Amino acid sequence: MHNRYPRLYHGAAYRYSRTAPRPLARFNRSGWTGTAAVSQIVWGGDPTTDWGFDGLQSAVRNGLSMGLSGVSLWGSDVGGYFSLLGRHLTPELLVRWIQVGAVSGVMRTQANGFSIPDAGRRPQIYDPEVLPFWRRYAKLRTQLYPYLAAAQAVYDRTGLPIMRHLALDYPGDPAATARDDEFGFGPDLLAAPVLGPGERTRSVHLPAGRWVDLWRSAFFRSDGSLNLRRSRVLRGPAEVQLPAPLGDLPLLVRVGAVLPLLPADVDTLAPYGEARGLVHLADRERRRTLLAFPRGRSRSALGPGEALSSREGRRSWRLGVRGRVRRLYALQASLGTLRRRLRPCAVRLGRRKLAHRLWRYDRATRVLRVRFRTRRGAIRVQGHCRRPRRR
Repeated sequence: MHNRYPRLYHGAAYRYSRTAPRPLARFNRSGWTGTAAVSQIVWGGDPTTDWGFDGLQSAVRNGLSMGLSGVSLWGSDVGGYFSLLGRHLTPELLVRWIQVGAVSGVMRTQANGFSIPDAGRRPQIYDPEVLPFWRRYAKLRTQLYPYLAAAQAVYDRTGLPIMRHLALDYPGDPAATARDDEFGFGPDLLAAPVLGPGERTRSVHLPAGRWVDLWRSAFFRSDGSLNLRRSRVLRGPAEVQLPAPLGDLPLLVRVGAVLPLLPADVDTLAPYGEARGLVHLADRERRRTLLAFPRGRSRSALGPGEALSSREGRRSWRLGVRGRVRRLYALQASLGTLRRRLRPCAVRLGRRKLAHRLWRYDRATRVLRVRFRTRRGAIRVQGHCRRPRRR
């Protein structure tokens, strides 16, 4: 009964939560074989405010172990809890932990803690030297909601967690299976968080395929949105060194991916809250941003719906969208990831040619931007247009 008890306990709580009069988010942190199926959200316990053992590095290993054990929605206390024998939280450690939280199954903070001896006030996410980093990664996390919802739907069907040890996706790559400091975040992102003090570069193992170094290929605008620029593409399998200044979480995107995002002005996914100017998910339910890195044929979940990307001969690229409702899409496509260069001269939605005010192409960055509205339709980007004959 010692090992059976937590499964029975969590099972009873899970059944109650499914019949409760309002939705419940139920956290638990212990279990045994069989509890993953009834563990809605798992929390890693009370970590130490340190980089190494029982601190940030251990939190990442904890998350990967939970994923291998069948748990997807896992999170740690961002910033840690116990400050023991001089191992105190610093602003740098808090920033790096925020970045880990952004690529975990659950992102949650820990404002309080326990100190021996008393260390006084802990750094907080709203401190001036930390708040800009919190805003950046909280915004990124919120925008990734459709991508995460699609990844969680995959977990429900297959058991593949959001935070994936590389052994799950690359079992034949010994260098990948040996890593416990980088991981897949859903199907198309590779995260390599910085786990040591003072580090400003990061050694990363790239699995097979082509990868876009996100922060060398996009920048965060003042409104919180991502703006694509010329893509920096890396080819695996390989060991590479990535820049990792304090503000950057090394993050790579699989070439071929189409990332679905919420508009950057969404402040909360919750339906409640009436502060002036507060933008809810429901206010932007009919809008999506798509970041595309096309190459060959690929299929990406849009949470719900899907996007199908394909090159059509040498002179065009096609992006098909299948959704449940009609939405306004803001597409940014990095055409520099295609095998052969494509310089757009026309863009069509179905059979209709889009006016130039609805799309533009930057030759320097090779980024195409298109706005279109559809439920089930396809964008076709034409790269060779016949000029009308002069009479």
